[in-house]
Amino acid sequence: MIFKKSDFSFLDVFALCVDNKGLTNDKFQIIGDSKIGEIVFSQMSNGAMVYKVITSSFTEDFRFVFPTIQFNSILKSIPDDSIEIDKNILIFKKSKYEFPVIPFDGESDINFYRELIEKSSPNKEIELKEIDKFAVIKNYMGTEDQSLDTIGVFDGNYMTSNKTSVSSIIKSISEIDNFFVSKLTTIISSACKTSSLVVKDFDKVYSFECDSSVVVVVPKKKYILPNLLDDRIKSAYDHPYSAVISKTDFNDALKRISIVSSTNVDSRVHLTFKDKQLIIESKDSNYAIEYVNGDYSKELENHYLIVSAKEFSNIISSFAGNTVTIKVKNTQDKDNKAISFTDEKNERTFVLCLYPYPVVK
Repeated sequence: MIFKKSDFSFLDVFALCVDNKGLTNDKFQIIGDSKIGEIVFSQMSNGAMVYKVITSSFTEDFRFVFPTIQFNSILKSIPDDSIEIDKNILIFKKSKYEFPVIPFDGESDINFYRELIEKSSPNKEIELKEIDKFAVIKNYMGTEDQSLDTIGVFDGNYMTSNKTSVSSIIKSISEIDNFFVSKLTTIISSACKTSSLVVKDFDKVYSFECDSSVVVVVPKKKYILPNLLDDRIKSAYDHPYSAVISKTDFNDALKRISIVSSTNVDSRVHLTFKDKQLIIESKDSNYAIEYVNGDYSKELENHYLIVSAKEFSNIISSFAGNTVTIKVKNTQDKDNKAISFTDEKNERTFVLCLYPYPVVK
């Protein structure tokens, strides 16, 4: 069967979905039906089923299976010429690559999902807008084991949490509530460089189209990410007292002291509010101290916190404004577990977990 190299432009998306959790999760299948002149490229993995359909004229049915990443890598380095596939062999000009014969038993699943996506009505169709904002908070997703490998959408806000150190909230113009975007979806949407996704939401899966009309079908999972703007959760970080500090001055000081604090436990530093300054100290190994001017509530005088300098700096760097507002609780007890950050634009909020205060005997 003769193909054009451009027929396989979708393989970059397929490659993103490859995993090693099944024998064929890193393979893609090509099925040609001569009666209807249709060729279906498909791949099944734990994170998604992906497929693309093209029409062509040919006289015999065929089925090929190839390892996705190897096939794609070879294709990238060849000229934009026609290529030939003969069973398990890839041929272009005088070059020939023979692959192992691989069984593939996912055709019934693929047909089921095609029928569902193309002929059934979804429960609802939603549009995720401004999804470039995923990049701001995706690094604060939790793990699959935690059931936190998601960006949650609540009242149009995108949210993530890794539970142990940082949670994040960023506003969007999406009019969606209580929907969960898988980690793989964020990776695919970023690669496709799209600003929005139209999602068909079914009972057990959702689907969307990506680059070159690739259909992505994502299985739904149960996540434990809550709405971080729920009053019961918000009370843990939206504190009554605050400090306003220059973003540039604050971040420069944190970056400098991080060079020393990198050898500390979790790169932790001590922050103290004193004499209209925020004092940053590295105490665990090599000692260092920085002073940053700022305005803060009088109730915070002499109050101190223990935080990760690395996480602190990453959060501050992500703000678009000129100042950073930190909301702080002025008690040193086991219930004081987190602080929150925003800037004058008030578009994004980050919550940083505090390290426990030393036990005073």
